[in-house]
Amino acid sequence: MNDRGKRKELKVIEDEATPSEDVLRLKSTDEAVEAEPVDRLPVAPPPEEATRLDAGGTDEERRTHEPDIDVIIDAEEEARDPEEEWVGTRKPVPYGWFVLIALIVVLAVVGSTLVGRNDEPGTGEVAREAASERVEADVTAELEAEALVAEVEGRITRYLAAGTVEELLPHVRHPDRVEPLIREWYRNRNIEPREFRRLMVFEPLNIGTSTFWKSVVTVASGNGDQEELEPILLEQTGPDSVRIDWETSVRHQPMPWDEFVSERPEGQAMDFRVKVAPDLRGFYSHEFRDDQVWRGFELTAPDAEDFMIGYLKRGSDLERKMYELYLDNGKRAMTLILRLSIPEGTQSPRGVVIEKIVSPHWLIVDSD
Repeated sequence: MNDRGKRKELKVIEDEATPSEDVLRLKSTDEAVEAEPVDRLPVAPPPEEATRLDAGGTDEERRTHEPDIDVIIDAEEEARDPEEEWVGTRKPVPYGWFVLIALIVVLAVVGSTLVGRNDEPGTGEVAREAASERVEADVTAELEAEALVAEVEGRITRYLAAGTVEELLPHVRHPDRVEPLIREWYRNRNIEPREFRRLMVFEPLNIGTSTFWKSVVTVASGNGDQEELEPILLEQTGPDSVRIDWETSVRHQPMPWDEFVSERPEGQAMDFRVKVAPDLRGFYSHEFRDDQVWRGFELTAPDAEDFMIGYLKRGSDLERKMYELYLDNGKRAMTLILRLSIPEGTQSPRGVVIEKIVSPHWLIVDSD
């Protein structure tokens, strides 16, 4: 029987319901159909379903911290995964392209405004004047932005290239206040000049009445054939003038936190940059055993492993201020500078007294 006149149809066969069998190669319809076995390609197994890891515990027990100044200090940790790979494979877009694109968009909008017609007398002239003012304002803003970026890159370049305290001081905030800290810091450390490569992140931060800029830059490492990320916080001191916050740049502490925990120097107050959260373990003992008198806060520090418990008198102004900051931060760990002391003769193995909230940030601002 001749099948040429019949309309051929395709039948969809579900893969899951089709049993495994040899594949057949079909010859032309003018010839007899002959089956030839062919090799079957191996089929990859279906991918396993992704599984979300559950850290367990309550939200309070899994305390996290939303961005504050610790974002600057901890930016290196965040950048390693996946930003570190991104830095090595992608090239930044030059700022000039952003300026050019912005100007093209502005001119296009202005052009469409001028081309548009309006039958009311005098409206066209008003539109042209308004468009001209917008162009002038946008061009001025672009020029100011270019000047600020140039100042930031130049300031960071000179700051990183400094090899002595004298070369470092002109580029830092509060030079009179931090000079003694810088000299003490480098008394047993070398100032190693580094090569600035490029600006990767540049975002504004409004803290108090001052304008700060969060930046992440790449610097040469190894033999100069590699790059590493470094966070730098800057304060804008003028329209096109900035200074670098040296204390957050080096993660300044009066002494290493782990040494403070282990050595427990008594009778002296020191200002530490710490993460602060209410003590949920109920760590009340020795001098601080009465939880009706004391309120404990768990204290940790960047680049450190150990913790301490800072105590405040319940009902005090300092305790109320601490709790207000905790509520303002969404009941998450806070980043503060606290003045801590260990009274002489203290027996508590982890207890310290919180004497003062020096700053509600990890930097000193003029309004604090």
